[in-house]
Amino acid sequence: MEAKKDKILSKRGDSYKLVLTKEYKHKASIYVFNYKISLKDEKQETFTNAFDHMVDYSIKDYPNGRIKIVPIHEIIITKHKSWPIRTYNTVKKLFMDQMERLLNSAEELNLEEVIFEVTIIPNKRGKGKALKILDVINKRSIIQIKNDDTICLSRAIVTSLASNKLLKDFTDSQLKHINEGRPLQKRVAEDLHEQSGVEIKEEGNNLDDLKAFENYLNIRIIVFTSNSTEYIVYIMVMKNIMNKYIYIIMMNTLTL
Repeated sequence: MEAKKDKILSKRGDSYKLVLTKEYKHKASIYVFNYKISLKDEKQETFTNAFDHMVDYSIKDYPNGRIKIVPIHEIIITKHKSWPIRTYNTVKKLFMDQMERLLNSAEELNLEEVIFEVTIIPNKRGKGKALKILDVINKRSIIQIKNDDTICLSRAIVTSLASNKLLKDFTDSQLKHINEGRPLQKRVAEDLHEQSGVEIKEEGNNLDDLKAFENYLNIRIIVFTSNSTEYIVYIMVMKNIMNKYIYIIMMNTLTL
C-alpha cells in the first residue's frame, strides 16, 4: 500500500490540520505512515488532539501492535536520537514529554516543517517472537556470522547486502562467497569501514556506528534482538526517508 497523494485527515472546525503524506508497507510486514501537522493555536491540548488523531489512524487496523513515532527534521536529528518503540499507551507519554522538551529548547523549529514518521509492527500472537520476525523478514534461512575478529557488525551488513543483491560490481559467485563467510567477506567489510569512515574498534563496533554506515550506503538498517521483548533495538532517525532496508539480528553471535 502507498498513498498516491496527500490526504487531509482532519475535519473542518478542527483546531489543527493533519495530513497523511505517505503510507507504505515493506517486506518485513512493518507499516509506515508519514504525516504533517499544523496547529491553529499554541495550546498543548491542540497538539495532543492532533497526535491522538494521527496515532488512531495509524493503528486502526493493528490495535495490538507496537508503535514508534519519530519527528524528522534537521534540528531534531541533531539534538535528539532516541525515539523508542513501545505499546501505544507507553509511547504516547514518552513522545509527548520529548516533544515538549524539544519545542521548548528549539525556538527556530517550525512544527509545520516536521515530518512525523509512525511505524507500526503488528502483534501476531501464537509464535515465538524472534523467529516470527526472522521468518517474516527473510523468508529464507538465517545466515549466521562466524568470525574471530571485531568486525562482525560490518560483516553482517555486507552479507545482508550480498544476500539481497544490493552490492554492486560483484558477480553471483562473489556474492555467494560473501554469504558463505569466505575471505572476500572480510575484505569487503574492511572496505566498508574505510569508505564510510567508521573506525574498526578493538572492542567491536556497536549501534552508535550504524548511522555512518547508513549514510554512506543510503540504506536503512533495522536491528532486532532475539532475546528482547522490544524486538527492534535500532531504527535511526534519517533526514531523508529511505525505502531500502536491511535487517540484522543480534544474538550472542551476530545473525541476519
